[in-house]
Amino acid sequence: MKRVFKLAVIAALSLSAYANILMPEISRDGKTRNESLMAVSQSSRNFIAGQLSTVNLEDDFNNEIDITTTSVYGGFSAESFTMEIGYDNANWDVGSADEDFKDISILAGFKVNERLTLGVGLETSELLNGVDDTGISFGGTLLVEGTVLGGTIARHTYELGSAEGDFILLTGAFGSATKDMSWETGITYQMEGSGDLNTGARLGIFGNATKISGAWEFDGSFNYTFGDYLNEATGDNDYSSIEIEFDAEYLLNKEFYITPGVNYTSVDYPDSDDNTELVSLNGFVGFRNSQGLDATFGLEYVLSGDIGGDDVDGLGWGINVGYVF
Repeated sequence: MKRVFKLAVIAALSLSAYANILMPEISRDGKTRNESLMAVSQSSRNFIAGQLSTVNLEDDFNNEIDITTTSVYGGFSAESFTMEIGYDNANWDVGSADEDFKDISILAGFKVNERLTLGVGLETSELLNGVDDTGISFGGTLLVEGTVLGGTIARHTYELGSAEGDFILLTGAFGSATKDMSWETGITYQMEGSGDLNTGARLGIFGNATKISGAWEFDGSFNYTFGDYLNEATGDNDYSSIEIEFDAEYLLNKEFYITPGVNYTSVDYPDSDDNTELVSLNGFVGFRNSQGLDATFGLEYVLSGDIGGDDVDGLGWGINVGYVF
């Protein structure tokens, strides 16, 4: 069940696109969440947003997976200080099993001067089967001749009853942003788990970009992670995951817009029976006015999917409403 949950959530509808890790968001909707303290420390937004989405997946044997996700998040900025807070709850229903995944994140940043920012982050998650995950991160950014350099160090601690383990995650990135163009690229390195957590070391490569041109806004992201599944294993121990997203917003007029997009996700485990591969298409229609309101309604179709050797497809919908102060 734990594996099914992880893969099902991947297919859940997300009207708030995969966000930047280093550079602050420049998206016209104003409600796209920043992904890390590096982006938050450079940002200066005041906004609040909420999201409700649901997706239904079905395999060839008519077994169904229903996932409903609720999110509330926002940001506050005053002079050199910025904070973003988010709460997410994903409820999934597989047959007689009904579980909840909960996550609370707090990201805060401080602009020391025009070139240097510092930040701190705290994230707590309630996973399946009584597993709790607590992450604490520190880092910052430095502007050097028009290019932003950034880095973070995070410690994640997992607890299950009396068992406890942790791992360290390092992130380094560089990028740049203007009013109509933002890009970033970087790497992550997850160290081997310690204590009762026996996850393996993994290296990640990511990139994100946003381009605004006239009535168009193009957003793309790429994330590839590979390494060892466990820190001590015999036989095949390879793990890899890849996520690719692309969407294009087009302004129909000053207030209405449409956004078609595509998402590809693949996760490979040592046991091929756990592998997943999903391709989904989505289409959004939105309303945005000059007073700060932005509302989006979307549909997503899981065009092609494979979860643990079972072919799946499905349909989801969602609504995302935000207000920029």
